[in-house]
Amino acid sequence: AKLYNVTKEQAVGKEVHEILPKNNVDHRLQVDKEVIREGRIAEHDFITQDDSGERVFAAIKFPVFDASGKVTSVGGFAVEVTDHRRAEESLRQSEKKLNAILESSPIGATIVNADGTFEFVNSRMARMVGLSKEEFLALNARDLYVNPAERDQVSKRLKKEGRLHDVEIQMKKADGTPFWILLSFEPMGSQDRQHFFGWVYDISERKEAEEALRTAKEQAEIAFADLKQTQGQLVQSQKMASLGQLTAGIAHEIKNPLNFVNNFAETSVELVEELKEEIDAVRGQLNDDARENVDDLFETITGDLGKINEHGRRADSIVKSMLLHARGDSSERIETPINPLVSEALKLAYHGERARDKSFQVTLEEQFEETAGAAQVMPQEITRVLVNLLGNSFYAVNKRAQAEENKNYQPTVTLSTSGSGDSIEIRVRDNGTGIPKNVQEKLFEPFFTTKPPGEGTGLGLSMSFDIIVQQHGGLMSVDSKTGEYTEFIIVLPRHS
Repeated sequence: AKLYNVTKEQAVGKEVHEILPKNNVDHRLQVDKEVIREGRIAEHDFITQDDSGERVFAAIKFPVFDASGKVTSVGGFAVEVTDHRRAEESLRQSEKKLNAILESSPIGATIVNADGTFEFVNSRMARMVGLSKEEFLALNARDLYVNPAERDQVSKRLKKEGRLHDVEIQMKKADGTPFWILLSFEPMGSQDRQHFFGWVYDISERKEAEEALRTAKEQAEIAFADLKQTQGQLVQSQKMASLGQLTAGIAHEIKNPLNFVNNFAETSVELVEELKEEIDAVRGQLNDDARENVDDLFETITGDLGKINEHGRRADSIVKSMLLHARGDSSERIETPINPLVSEALKLAYHGERARDKSFQVTLEEQFEETAGAAQVMPQEITRVLVNLLGNSFYAVNKRAQAEENKNYQPTVTLSTSGSGDSIEIRVRDNGTGIPKNVQEKLFEPFFTTKPPGEGTGLGLSMSFDIIVQQHGGLMSVDSKTGEYTEFIIVLPRHS
């Protein structure tokens, strides 16, 4: 009665439309008829208006039966739910706004349970995987991981820490294509570790950019290393060119007076012989002491001239080597089969040694592999290197043979080739005297030699090193053990 602003006495006996506001009558009567017709409880809301404004009530209507089970009347209760309904409406509006925000977000959003099932995803999240929202919600989060180990790690961290911040994970789309996401998960409640809300960023483009940047950096580092190597080669080439010009100039300047020394030394030997013949004609006129003094003088002069001649020839050999060493890159690189070139160099070196020393004996072994193939080289230059190395090997085995007390020692020189990918390897090995460790470091320096005076100029290995490393861009090294063996290893690129 108070609700409708009447007394209880005024209300009793009145019809509904006489008491209720007109806007509620039809709906209320419809609900009453439904309760009478169906004989069941019904719920409905109704709104009233007073000075305070609209008021919302929740009503429950129930049928009243007589002894025969017939509905005789309708009873009801009404409870004011104005604040509750306003709160519900506010919540609905908030949810609507939240859904609108999440749907319009360029970032993926999801709610997932601890068991991996999805409760909610926005459209952006579904599009990342290439599915509709309905199809996505049918998935389990475990199905999206590329790496099961990452999946287990995320699960463990969520259980232990209750949240995740900025974790990069590789996932896969519906068609199996991998892509990268940045994931952050927070629990839905302070004590809730069963439901998690997550923001998901697609960082595939960033990852591709990082990979491209990493690749570019590696290529830049390689290019920089190549540039430094090229710069070093250029500087070395300039140094060698300058040294070559200087060496050639010095050699030419020395050669002219050296020719005079050698020529006059030979001529002086002949003149001494003639002088000796003239003196022999009058030898009888000299006393014993004079003859002895003359003979001593002739012997001394002849010996000195012989030494002058010998060292002059050695100096001439050094000058020729210097001129050879100073000569620039005069050969053209051509595609050359390696095995025939190496074999020919071996024959050339061996016959040259035999022509110099008829008693020289050595066992030659050829171990040529077909993988050596061909390479772009300067054939004449490579031949010079091999002849020089083989000459050193022949010298080493000959020296050991002369000093070896064991008569079973067999001088052996082995020449082998092999190929792998873009490079070719040539090895010259002998079982000669070997080279001490402290000497190996200086072998490729100009004018350094281990041979006695008169037997080496110290330019052969230096020149060979320049030909292999500077002219051909290869590598040259030595391995040796004193008294057992020496092996020179040459590595040549197939292409210039």
